Amino acid sequence: ADEMSKRLGGAPCFVDNDANCACYGEYWLGAGHGTQSMAVLTLGTGMGCGLFVDGRYVPNLELAHHPFRGKPTYEDLVGDAALRKVGRRAWLARVRGIVDQLRPIFNFRVLYLGGGNARPWLNIASTLFDFTRGLKNQSLLDSTAHLGDQIEVFIADVNDVLDDPTRGADRAALLTRMQLL
Repeated sequence: ADEMSKRLGGAPCFVDNDANCACYGEYWLGAGHGTQSMAVLTLGTGMGCGLFVDGRYVPNLELAHHPFRGKPTYEDLVGDAALRKVGRRAWLARVRGIVDQLRPIFNFRVLYLGGGNARPWLNIASTLFDFTRGLKNQSLLDSTAHLGDQIEVFIADVNDVLDDPTRGADRAALLTRMQLL
């Protein structure tokens, strides 16, 4: 870090893991800017976590190795191997369960989901309104809502269309759009 700082003309520099670096970046310049408490979960090969509480960075937080509700670890439940084993829908439910468990413990105001396995959901969340346009029961989406809530509403809307045999035109439009994803 000292060598890099010298190369950057004395700019502060530190070395840490991806989740902690993401947390610093989001806290100072991104999604968490202006808030006192935020968390970052990186979802990729495993699960990483970074945390600021009351404006202070919490170092060495190794949540991935903590058992979830007395069972396998968080990483066992939402790592890449779990995603491949259970599929996106069940995996997302696991991510949501972990977030729901962590929210009252750390009382974060902002949660940032990142990492390779979060990207498809972030892309979908940014286009959910367009994706469901024209459907009779279009999902009510708000860009300020939590991503998990947006996805939950979106999935409920999609399931309503797919499960209702009287909505053939909506079903055809939806399946065409799904092929684009």
